[in-house]
Amino acid sequence: MRTSTGVDIGTGGGFPGVPLAVCRPDLRWVWVEPRERRAAFLRHVARTIPVENAEVVSGRVEDLSRGAFDFVTSRGLKLDGATLDHLLKPDGFLLLWTTREDWAKTPLSGGFRLEQAVPIPMTRRRVVAVFRKS
Repeated sequence: MRTSTGVDIGTGGGFPGVPLAVCRPDLRWVWVEPRERRAAFLRHVARTIPVENAEVVSGRVEDLSRGAFDFVTSRGLKLDGATLDHLLKPDGFLLLWTTREDWAKTPLSGGFRLEQAVPIPMTRRRVVAVFRKS
């Protein structure tokens, strides 16, 4: 049985990538952060907690392998459908930490369908929008 792999794009200060890796040690995670200073912080976090199922990539999301991921997560980034299509395997999942208004503006191709919008407790408008790549 193969291990599923997720990528958190623009992990920055660690959310949602760090809690996802801690809560799901059965999954392999890649935290992508283009700013080296933040990537160094994430490497420090991974060593300190420790998180053994995550790898920090200091670079651009466009440089990642095509179709390498079962899950893509992002919080607060504007992502285009072509980039997401490039990253996800067929039947892969996209989890966006967003608002209903913002996800409606996300330019996803016709290859993504909304599976569920999960309200985030103690927030007024934020949701985790779960899309599946067809």
